[in-house]
Amino acid sequence: AADIRLKTIQAQQKELDYEKEKGTLIAVDDVVLEVATAFIEFRETTMSWPESLAASMPPEHRNFVRVELDNGCRMALLALKRRLEKSSKTEGSNE
Repeated sequence: AADIRLKTIQAQQKELDYEKEKGTLIAVDDVVLEVATAFIEFRETTMSWPESLAASMPPEHRNFVRVELDNGCRMALLALKRRLEKSSKTEGSNE
């Protein structure tokens, strides 16, 4: 029985190695880094919108546009953060 289990594990490892070589299997750490980087860039871009848009408004509307758009962007990012946290807790419970 132990011999069969060992052969099964070795076969699975060979399959994983093959999938890595083909590029169809990606390390979790690599995915996490890419996703985190993408979200940081998204957040930075999103939070630049209030100032950019406000600068193109007539002076009497700039502060209102800046504040309202800033609040909207923060609410959207907070909703995204909560959704990702909920998703990661759900994923963690499956391990």
